[in-house]
Amino acid sequence: MVTRSVTPHQEIIEQAKRFELPGIDSKDALHISCAVAARAQYFITVDKGIIKHRNRVTEVHIRSPLEFVEQEG
Repeated sequence: MVTRSVTPHQEIIEQAKRFELPGIDSKDALHISCAVAARAQYFITVDKGIIKHRNRVTEVHIRSPLEFVEQEG
């Protein structure tokens, strides 16, 4: 696991607005946008709303912790 700090700037905030969808609120969208900006391969979450709508976010692989462990070992 790599840890990288990302400070939200205007581009991240604008991208977050595009991620705001039913099931993905503004705070969640900002977290996803920061993961994309950090070039994360995966966004791991237990949030059922995000998981339900993950197919609408193509910039990062969204997985539950269990899915991640099952797929990536």
